[in-house]
Amino acid sequence: MTAELVAQWIQIILAPSILASTCALMLIGLLPHYRATTERLDAFAATLSELSHQTQVQSKAPIGIERFREIADRVTELLQRHRLLHNGILAIYSSIMIFIISIFFCAAAIISQLVWVAIAVLVVFLIGVGTLFLAVLFIVWNARIAHRALHQQARHRFERATLELQS
Repeated sequence: MTAELVAQWIQIILAPSILASTCALMLIGLLPHYRATTERLDAFAATLSELSHQTQVQSKAPIGIERFREIADRVTELLQRHRLLHNGILAIYSSIMIFIISIFFCAAAIISQLVWVAIAVLVVFLIGVGTLFLAVLFIVWNARIAHRALHQQARHRFERATLELQS
């Protein structure tokens, strides 16, 4: 066993470790976003419930019904985004687990010197990378939905303000 061989083994073990650390950094950014989305969803659901009660008491006032529909649409969009964030976070945690497993496979491949174990290391590592890619897709899809919702809200408010100015 040479020092060069030991250095190669350490490099092989470090690749999944670095990717697991990358996943942890992604979680540091995503978990507060997930919590904020959950809190917004709870607040909108409470407002929706309150408006539903007020609208029934006030004999279905048109302003209350319109506001109810706006918030119901927003809740639907937030539920979709919440699910995407949830799936992305679960995929990142799964990636971390897979990368840790691949570290153990690396150690087994180094100890056993068997070709099929080395192939298993590569397969497990690539599964981890694929899972991380899936997480990124969930997060990108969430960002797309958030942008679309913001754009629609801004356009709706602009149109409403324009109608009010013309009245």
